[in-house]
Amino acid sequence: MADGQRLSHVPPVKKIGSETVIFASGTLGIRKILATGKAFESLSFMPYPGYEEKARKAGDQAVAELLVEFDAGRRAKDEVKLLDAIGGFERLGVTRDDGINGVYNLFDRDGFHYCVFGGTKGWGSGEKAPERSPQLAVAPLTA
Repeated sequence: MADGQRLSHVPPVKKIGSETVIFASGTLGIRKILATGKAFESLSFMPYPGYEEKARKAGDQAVAELLVEFDAGRRAKDEVKLLDAIGGFERLGVTRDDGINGVYNLFDRDGFHYCVFGGTKGWGSGEKAPERSPQLAVAPLTA
């Protein structure tokens, strides 16, 4: 990389019919997002195998509440509040080890999305119905 350039993570983007869909693999699973025009709408979420309970416990509402706590601590420049908010993720069952999940992604020649989680496990998702349908589990990747 040239000096001054930064490498950033860009989630896999796919055209399905006339729609633009993002497959955002994250800490606990893969979210399918409609991103056509000005739309940015979550269509579905599929937890990684074995992460179903963590994903249920650390749902959208629980994470949003922690982000409010984190933001309040940051604005107040209160390290105790910040650390408590950060610890809230572990109280939800999300650990630092989970943080690497979903970093590596690819689409195969048939258009299915795959990502790595749990250190050495791979998981795929795709769809065989219209672009606004939930993604379907494809299969685990094996070495």
